[in-house]
Amino acid sequence: MELQEMDEASAARRGRMRKTAAAAGALLLFALAAGVAFALCSFRLQYVTQDILSKQRDIQRAWVDKSLESVRTWRNKLVEQARFISGAEMFRLFAADARALGSDAANAIAGPQALDSPDESVRSMAEQLVYMQDILQDFVSRRGWIAARATTPDGAPLVVPADSAPLGAEQIALIRRADADRGPAFGPLRVQDGTLVVDMAEPLYEVLGGNDSSPVAVLLITVPVEKKLASFLAVNEEQRKTLQPSITADGQRVSPDDTGKTDKVTLKPLARLADAAGAEAAPLPDLPFARRPALDGNGEAYSLNGRLSLPDWRVVVETPASLVDEQVKTQKVQIYGLGVLGSLGVALVLAVISISLVSRAHQRTALRFQQLYTVIRHQKLLLDSINASLQVGLLLVDGHGRVQLCNPEFCRIADHADPEGVALADVLPGEASLALRRGMEAVAAGGKTDSIEISLAAPDAAPEEARLYRVTLFPFEEPRKDGSRSVGGCVGIFQDITQFRRRAEAARKRQIGVVQGLVRAIESVDANLVGHSDKMARVAELLGAHMVLPDKDRETLRLAARLSQVGKIFVPRHLLTRQGKLTPEERQEVARAPEYANGVLRNLQFDLPVPETVSQMGERFDGRGAPRGLKGEEILLCARILSVINAFIAMVSARSYRAGMSIDEAVAQLSRDPGFDPDVVRALADIPADAVRRAVDNEETNQRDDVRPAKD
Repeated sequence: MELQEMDEASAARRGRMRKTAAAAGALLLFALAAGVAFALCSFRLQYVTQDILSKQRDIQRAWVDKSLESVRTWRNKLVEQARFISGAEMFRLFAADARALGSDAANAIAGPQALDSPDESVRSMAEQLVYMQDILQDFVSRRGWIAARATTPDGAPLVVPADSAPLGAEQIALIRRADADRGPAFGPLRVQDGTLVVDMAEPLYEVLGGNDSSPVAVLLITVPVEKKLASFLAVNEEQRKTLQPSITADGQRVSPDDTGKTDKVTLKPLARLADAAGAEAAPLPDLPFARRPALDGNGEAYSLNGRLSLPDWRVVVETPASLVDEQVKTQKVQIYGLGVLGSLGVALVLAVISISLVSRAHQRTALRFQQLYTVIRHQKLLLDSINASLQVGLLLVDGHGRVQLCNPEFCRIADHADPEGVALADVLPGEASLALRRGMEAVAAGGKTDSIEISLAAPDAAPEEARLYRVTLFPFEEPRKDGSRSVGGCVGIFQDITQFRRRAEAARKRQIGVVQGLVRAIESVDANLVGHSDKMARVAELLGAHMVLPDKDRETLRLAARLSQVGKIFVPRHLLTRQGKLTPEERQEVARAPEYANGVLRNLQFDLPVPETVSQMGERFDGRGAPRGLKGEEILLCARILSVINAFIAMVSARSYRAGMSIDEAVAQLSRDPGFDPDVVRALADIPADAVRRAVDNEETNQRDDVRPAKD
């Protein structure tokens, strides 16, 4: 009896020990799952935090880049408007004449007795001054500026509209800086008569002075900028609560108006900043994306800026750090909450899995196979439906040239009831089959997509009834016996482009008719223009072939050369035919020919940059051309080539009052002129002179033998 009781007690102890071991194992498993979950949650939180900051940085950077681009566009337009005055010959000549008179005489020009002065030069300059004051005031009114004046490089008045306020010390310093820098200069933001304005100074040079000469005068304009700055700092409704933009310059901070007016801004002194370590920083440091004290002194913010060198502005955008911290806090609660639930779930799942691992694995495998079968079946039905409804022909050919798959549309195109399993040569006519086979072999060899064009027609149909198809070829991987895959077959998609090609050909013929009509109109304006456009077109083709230009650029050159003189239709005829010297105003009117040409050509439908090429033909490589003052590679390559050809044809062509230059003389003169692209001039010089002469004289020649491609 005692022995039996002892055995029962021993069994009870072993049962308790097993339960204890099971409980300990369960606790250990839970602790392990909890530790892993905590580590994963910490890693996830770190990743999410970096992702939030990265997205915030991208949002702020995108806004800063957009605003900087808007500021640059406004700046460039303002500089261009100012240069319309500073580049005007009448202002430049007046300033040069005033400088030549000396400082005393220059001051006397604006005096009350200038018109009655015994000095004829002073009287003449005084009469011009009134005219230019009116022009300058009219330009200020039309542009919506506050004021504009022309001064000497040291700030003395030269052309100053009536009732103009005297210059301040900052404005005089700005004028001298523009003179020293030989370029535009911007002053600080300031308030004038309740309006936020900025001053800009632009130097004026002598008409014949060259780029290295000193300015003879400086143009100073005062421009209202409050509405512009408000537009630069504008944010949409979605971003209004998260983005706080501002512009900092010269120790000042411009921000959106506190009252919410969209066309107003607030100008305040810029508070000094402190970095994360508490050290005092410069008033306007570069701000990479980071957490730092806010510019308005209200807490911390994540901020960054973008710099503009002219004017020296920085666009700053901030996001309150509290908003970002709130996002991180929300993610933290969610991540750790899911981590706790996941730890409990993992412990439970592991316990269940340890009991029924094998059976559940088999069940899942069977279920996956069933689902896979269903998906494959549905996909096959869907693919068959799509192939039947496609409006383009679909064809799959293996590496042996046999059709493996096609849709009903291809059967209609090939006029074959059941091409599957049939050789491609027995499905399509001979030439079409050979062309398609060669294209498929090239695609299979290269492993890249390509396209070809083939023509298909019924055996008894006329040639004009043939249909043109663009066939897009895709490489197809075929399985090998060893399980690997090789590219041998192709998938072809047939698209009917017959009507498109016919419309394109009709449009090309209409374009040729328009060009011929415009050329005839050009030649009717000036006898010297007869044949000029044709000569330019022939030399352009010669030069384009030598420079190995793409077909698109050669076609652009051909059309632009034919239409290069169209703007002269709108220039008074007596200016074109006059043999004497033109006045500055008359030269300015003739120089507007490219502008007139652009107005005509931009209304025509060109698939090529023909209007832009003709418009930029008057630009010079050194930046002294018209209408925009572009220089170097800012000018289109075709426009640079056309500029050289236009001058060359004018030099070698005879006129009633002079003989034409030789080709060598013309090329030599072009090479000495900095207004022409030296690479284009050298390319022209490399072409044999006899080939160029035949092109100019319209002699029949085989250009392929005369033109050799330029060496790299």
